[in-house]
Amino acid sequence: MFFTAAFLSCHVPLLLMTSIGRAETLLISLTAGFIIMLLEAIAWKGQDNLIIPVGMYFLLTVFSPLTTGELLVRFLVIVGFAIFVVLWRKRTTLSDSAVLLCALAGYAVWGFWGWFWLMPLALCFLIYIALPKLVTRTGQRPMQNYHAVLRIMTGAFFWLLVADMIPLSCGYTPFFLCVAAHAGNIISARLRGVRSAWTLPHVGLVSWGVTCVLFGALGAVGILLGYLPLMLLWQLPLAVVLSLCLFIPAWPIEPTDKTFARLWISETWIAVVASCVGMIPALGL
Repeated sequence: MFFTAAFLSCHVPLLLMTSIGRAETLLISLTAGFIIMLLEAIAWKGQDNLIIPVGMYFLLTVFSPLTTGELLVRFLVIVGFAIFVVLWRKRTTLSDSAVLLCALAGYAVWGFWGWFWLMPLALCFLIYIALPKLVTRTGQRPMQNYHAVLRIMTGAFFWLLVADMIPLSCGYTPFFLCVAAHAGNIISARLRGVRSAWTLPHVGLVSWGVTCVLFGALGAVGILLGYLPLMLLWQLPLAVVLSLCLFIPAWPIEPTDKTFARLWISETWIAVVASCVGMIPALGL
């Protein structure tokens, strides 16, 4: 119902009050309507009243200059992202709103920064769903809402925006390191829940090794394609080990309302701090 309302409220004014072609008008309305529908699904506490009109204006500004082919690709990609995360949601402990937010975040990174920078986020998501399933004492899998995704994406988008606003030679390397650090932290948090007999050094070593192997392979591809510098080969293991050393003692293994601020610090800003390793060459240190 909301998609229908969003589609018509976009399509009719564009068709009657602008010079945009009919095919472009249809594709803009379909894509914007679908994205706004997802925003409505994850909005909370009445914030959709602000997010939806501002989001629609932003989408119209971005989509209006695009060609028919470009618009068609964007429509197919957002639908594909949404279908993928919805089909895989039962493999995760993320709520429906959280997996929809994953789809929107991935679409935004792909749309504004390109396909390669989507790969670290996709790898982090795949690592998450491949981890051993965490089960509570009652036999149920605990669910995590959109806050869990926001805590990761806040740091990731922070570095993407910094790279666009400040022309440093490191480029998007801190973003790559930040996502890798998050992946290591996620692995360590899950292992502490499902491998309670393991010592913290054991958890940290396994988390560091798995993260460095997987993101090292992706980083090697980025180096060969020219997206990442060769020095990533030493920056990656250093950033991940620094993040784990800070995260493991700081993360509250039993999150409660009283640990809300601690969660944001441990699950967001520790990875951001660790990924500053990527800025060392740019600062001449």
